[in-house]
Amino acid sequence: SEPMSNPPVQNAVQRVVTRDGVELALTRLGHQGSGVLLLHGLTANRFSFDLDDQHSLARELSRDFRVYILELRGHGQSQMPRPRRWAVESYIREDVPAALRQIQAEGVQKIHAVGHSMGGIVLL
Repeated sequence: SEPMSNPPVQNAVQRVVTRDGVELALTRLGHQGSGVLLLHGLTANRFSFDLDDQHSLARELSRDFRVYILELRGHGQSQMPRPRRWAVESYIREDVPAALRQIQAEGVQKIHAVGHSMGGIVLL
């Protein structure tokens, strides 16, 4: 028989506010281990990580890690800034640090990061 592994937990969406006042959606899966922050591409949102698929990257990682999927400003359930302007610099200076503060506040000290397309650029 296969070894028992921890089942993935239901995703929980939290609200995170950046220093410039933009409210972001941060989805959490998993309940143990170090953290993994996933960032989507330019025209995507958290569902680019196939949350409904039990064998998606996010679900598989959530068996051994605390997975966090950040929806960057203007994407998915995150707030659209007013006026409607934002740039990669805002993602780097505001959005990612806000997510990291929240993750660390939950007691997670070791955090890995994975970005798809533009999300990878933001993380560089």
